[in-house]
Amino acid sequence: MTRQEFIKWAEDRGYEELRKDHGRFVKIKKGIRVCFKVSKIAVRYEREVVFESGEKQWVRARSNYLKYLSIGEDGLLHGMKR
Repeated sequence: MTRQEFIKWAEDRGYEELRKDHGRFVKIKKGIRVCFKVSKIAVRYEREVVFESGEKQWVRARSNYLKYLSIGEDGLLHGMKR
């Protein structure tokens, strides 16, 4: 899978780019902000965590290299690892 194919797949599922050419595509799922952070060779799936102090941070949930990712016939992303 190429970077452009992944970005198209993410945008088709409602993910919006946080900043132009920044590589972070964000969506709100069940009240939680989640994102895909796309580099030249890899993808990270992250979620935003809010601490008691009010501080917000992105935490990695899954990741893998683009060459190991694929889109199944069901339209879902396959190949992400913890």
